[in-house]
Amino acid sequence: MYPTKEKLIDLIGDAQKGELVLPEFQRSFIWERRAIEDLLVSVLNDYFIGTLLLLNIRPADPPFRPRLIEGMNDDGLHPQKMVLDGQQRLTSIYYALYAPDLPLKNTVHPYRFFLRIDKALEDNWDDAVFSWPAASKKTEQYMQSPRTQHQEGVLPFGVLTDWMIWRKWHNAYSDYHEQNGGLDDQTVENVWQIGETFLNYQVATVQLEESTSPETVVEVFERINSTGTPLGIFELLTARLWKYDIKLRDLWESTLEQCDTIREFASDKGEGYRKFILQVIALMRGRECKRKELILLEGERFATDWHNASAYVEQVLRRITNTTGGYGVIKPDLLAYSTMVTPLACMLRELDTKYNNCATGYEKTDQWYWSSVFGERYGGSTDTVSYRDFREMQKWLADDEAVPENIKAATDRVSQLNLRDVVRAGAIYKGVMSLVALHGALDFHSGQHIELHQLDDHHIFPRKFLETQGYKDPNKRNTILNRTLISSDTNRKIIGDHAPSQYLAEMEKSLGKDKSREVLATHFIDHAAYDAMQRNDYESFLDARQTTILSEIRRRCTASEG
Repeated sequence: MYPTKEKLIDLIGDAQKGELVLPEFQRSFIWERRAIEDLLVSVLNDYFIGTLLLLNIRPADPPFRPRLIEGMNDDGLHPQKMVLDGQQRLTSIYYALYAPDLPLKNTVHPYRFFLRIDKALEDNWDDAVFSWPAASKKTEQYMQSPRTQHQEGVLPFGVLTDWMIWRKWHNAYSDYHEQNGGLDDQTVENVWQIGETFLNYQVATVQLEESTSPETVVEVFERINSTGTPLGIFELLTARLWKYDIKLRDLWESTLEQCDTIREFASDKGEGYRKFILQVIALMRGRECKRKELILLEGERFATDWHNASAYVEQVLRRITNTTGGYGVIKPDLLAYSTMVTPLACMLRELDTKYNNCATGYEKTDQWYWSSVFGERYGGSTDTVSYRDFREMQKWLADDEAVPENIKAATDRVSQLNLRDVVRAGAIYKGVMSLVALHGALDFHSGQHIELHQLDDHHIFPRKFLETQGYKDPNKRNTILNRTLISSDTNRKIIGDHAPSQYLAEMEKSLGKDKSREVLATHFIDHAAYDAMQRNDYESFLDARQTTILSEIRRRCTASEG
């Protein structure tokens, strides 16, 4: 790494020749026209505009896929240096000089940039640099009529692309004013100095050597990335694996076409399931799944590993959404931790390739799943946890005595749970809803099974009824113990704002007493809880339902009970 200075106009020229390029992972040009105007003012005044970070590269073997600066004509890439920091500034200067047909941020039209000579000479820089939409008639006059430029003293920035064009324009400008009243020699010189300052402007650069490793480049880039938005690992690998002729985006699109459940779950924001597939590949290859490890994934057998990893992620999601022998997640937003997909996919691969999908292996995997959900194991940083859990599960699958510490501790964690304090959105809340789905939740109205994806979580003791009973704290009303999976139609027509004793009476008239108890039992409402509902006894209801649900959680989490 070494500091140096280079002429800004020369860097733009190198970019024009395809020698100064951007890495593929750089995001798009996002500056607004006002920011471009401010940058031009800084260059014209020889102000410091920050340091550019450049990476020297071997033209035949760039570490990341290169691309041209936005708006530039594609006359071929001949990469010698990559811009790691400074894309917005360099693209802004290029935009002002070469006027590409590219709308700026928050606009629908390209803009053209100009300098009012008289304002610049007056040091009135707030008004000196301005821009107009490319399609306006005034812009057309300024761009195509040298006479208008000279008469109104307006300089298109495209004149400042090189010395020859600038000298020619300055001479014509001076000749015009000499023929039309004249300019004194000092003014002519001052106008010349404007262009000279711009064309001679030197920008500070720090340049990384060719030998700099890709992971170091990424780390350096992110430390100085002024957008504040971390680069996604998928974007980085898309650029890095390009040299192995691996088209990562095409692989992802293929996965979305072939894997229905991934497509359903992958509508989340961020990298999500693309990253999970990469993490599965890393674990399959014996690597940790931390970010710094993922960037080192090599191209050999990558497409094969990607397809295998995708298949196991799809298998995981189908198991997660299964409500008869899986984990009862009826919709993506009820998945406790999507990050559990990574280690779980590797566990299913281990069962498939080494243990012939044996029943005891699935029992252990199920126990890990529920222990992780109700132990809130994946609530923080998960990369290290995923790696550790997979390694411990490998040992346990091979040796019944090697029970992971996470599993051993499940009994203590479950015994300390107070479900009264659990409200919406958390892992435990979602886990309980999954248990309700697995328990075969029947419809309060018809007493029949209903498509679970049509259900949502609603109150058992209605909110408004509880308010009339003095329960003003929303957390006491919204506890998981007072919520279950009910169709919106049933919630509206049967439950409404009625006291539980009232709508239970209606249920018993329609379904009979025994059937009504059977229906509510599928929601972990046992006889004690049912009787409390008939008395409108909220506290006793919560106690009884907590006992029933905790018993089910304990059964699924503890080794002694499978």
